[in-house]
Amino acid sequence: MIERNLNANAVAYDVVTTGTGRLDPGSPLHVYWIMWAERCQTRDLSPLERSWAYGYDVRSCAADACAVSLRALRDRQIVVEMRDGSPRAVTSISNGPAILRRVYVTVAGGGVFPSVKSVDLFGESCTDAAPVSERIARQ
Repeated sequence: MIERNLNANAVAYDVVTTGTGRLDPGSPLHVYWIMWAERCQTRDLSPLERSWAYGYDVRSCAADACAVSLRALRDRQIVVEMRDGSPRAVTSISNGPAILRRVYVTVAGGGVFPSVKSVDLFGESCTDAAPVSERIARQ
């Protein structure tokens, strides 16, 4: 989930599986808005939001894991995988493998293309389940 400082709304990333419980290699994620400020309604991303800020690219995909990159974090690979029948997203947080739980983006200004000041990643270490976080400052 990506949250922002601009409002209470968030972008959710749900894993899409086939009828056999494996990741859908053609479209492993369903991305949409949760409009917390509007009675928790959901809505699809606009084409502009999907292509510029909140969409994703599939780098590679197999039956049980897909390597993706979020448009908001283009330089950070995320491996979406099925583990014991449940999905999880694994990436590097603070120089170690971690299960990604939340992304928080701090932006300045509004309009169509606000300026990103920082991106905060929150998760759990894959080695000992300890909470981890990392701030990525943007210029």
